[in-house]
Amino acid sequence: MATFGSTGGSNDRDAGAYYQVKRSMVIDLDDRLHLRAIGQGGPDSIGDPNTSTATGFWVDGPNVELRNFTQILSSGTAITFSPDSDGSSLKGGETVQTTSNFCDRFAWVMAGAEDISISDYKAGRMGEGTSTSAADYEAIIGIGKAAWHDNNPVKNLRISRVELDNTPQEGHPCRSTDGTGCSAPGVVGWNSVLIDGLTIEDSVFNEFKRPAINFWPSNSPQVTGLDIRGNTFTKIAINTKVLSAQATVNLPFNRTFGAVPSYIRGNNFANWREGQAALNQATAIYWFGAMGNGGGKTASNLYIEDNDFDGYSLQTIHLEGAGTVTVRRNQIGAHSAAGLPSYVAGSADSFEETAAGTLKPALLVNGQLTNQGASGKTLPWIPSLARAASTGPCGLEVYVKPSNDAGGIRPATPLTIDVYWTNKDTAGSYLGSVDGVVSEGWITVPGAVQEDGGSIRVQTQASGDTAQPESTQYSRTLGVNTLGTACSADVKLVLRAWTDVPAEATTHDAIISSGATKLDNGGLVPEGDVWFTYTVENTGQLPLSSVRVTDSFANPVFVITDPIPAGGEAGCARRQGRLSAR
Repeated sequence: MATFGSTGGSNDRDAGAYYQVKRSMVIDLDDRLHLRAIGQGGPDSIGDPNTSTATGFWVDGPNVELRNFTQILSSGTAITFSPDSDGSSLKGGETVQTTSNFCDRFAWVMAGAEDISISDYKAGRMGEGTSTSAADYEAIIGIGKAAWHDNNPVKNLRISRVELDNTPQEGHPCRSTDGTGCSAPGVVGWNSVLIDGLTIEDSVFNEFKRPAINFWPSNSPQVTGLDIRGNTFTKIAINTKVLSAQATVNLPFNRTFGAVPSYIRGNNFANWREGQAALNQATAIYWFGAMGNGGGKTASNLYIEDNDFDGYSLQTIHLEGAGTVTVRRNQIGAHSAAGLPSYVAGSADSFEETAAGTLKPALLVNGQLTNQGASGKTLPWIPSLARAASTGPCGLEVYVKPSNDAGGIRPATPLTIDVYWTNKDTAGSYLGSVDGVVSEGWITVPGAVQEDGGSIRVQTQASGDTAQPESTQYSRTLGVNTLGTACSADVKLVLRAWTDVPAEATTHDAIISSGATKLDNGGLVPEGDVWFTYTVENTGQLPLSSVRVTDSFANPVFVITDPIPAGGEAGCARRQGRLSAR
């Protein structure tokens, strides 16, 4: 059903829609029916559907299931979920511009839509031009209200197992009539939209020259209940030093996260290539919050934890005006800022002390010397001695004490001390944490390094006088020459494939115990939905933390954040939809 001639017939960037879906139904295109515009008009043009900017499919009714939509390349937005599309979903398919196409956005979720799901999809190469302004309404997936619409929130939007890939087509520059060389942001919030519940999980963001997740614009959205978890971000090469434009994840500008906890957890930010120090002058996570001066100890309800970072040549995490932010158990690799001091900041709180009296650009900028940052002026504790634990060959003992640096505040006890191993000045391996520290002295870490040499450093988590644990920057490093017997870390991965999985069985344990049909190794894979389970068995002597599981075929991206003890196991699962028999 064409709806040209009414701005209210779609979002406010498109003149209308080619097809409108008003009733609950399942539409399965079986990857056979495609849509491609042959021309493009301006964003407000109305007329011939072949020359006007338009939405391909306008989902305007509840509980609409779109399945296996491949190469839906409208002249404006491929798919728009209207305020009346509650409970609708898109599952399976691929839309990547391969010729001179005109698609600016793949999906737009409008204000008022609730319980929308986008999953098991690949999309990329959207947008016109190379501007970094969010006002261009360029994105692979956009969340926003139309100018003519009300302020009802987008509720419980879930983006799962998608691959947003902007790998440019060779020899194709980005231009207004050809998106095959373009790199639009991945997920963007527009027009001060209210977002109440947003999960972005188990997905891949690859080849971005603009932020992969962007809530930065001056009319930034208000977000509560954000959960960015288990994703992989690779090859983010933003060519600017402007903090508000160069982060992989730009959090809502001058906003708070409200009373509901929000998380960035278990993600892999891999921003380097072999033979290159780093791809860009960049930051992984940037947030300019609404707390302002004096708000350092106000709980933000933001938790950044259990992530792996590598290759960010400014600061890895930069927080301003953010109140108390909990940043813990994150591993930061040797290609990161402190190992590559190419950025010189103008304020002392952009540096960290990697050794006594030695400053380098900080991995985590939390404003420890100014209230404008995060967690007030809280100073880290420091390690002064380390030795092999007397309780067994796989332990590590560290003597920790408060910092005596001027200009900061000692954290209130009791504390949690996170301990890291590094062969440079970063925080490459998380060894473990010790809770309940109240005074300087020896602590025993329930993990161990696996080689002599290198350094250890600690990060302090304080919750003695705050509603949310406040995190310090990383401490100075302590060189360690020998720690005695090294312990082994070994793991076994068991892969299984299943069919006839009940709809309610979506986790590793539930699938294995559900009575589903297990496929034999070497046997034929039937056509249709197949679930894969991945069982990680810890066969070594050390506990395992932040275990990442990937598979080039089923393409899951998982992080098991709970520690797996020696001799224990944990698992994850992934649905791979609509396989052909093979």
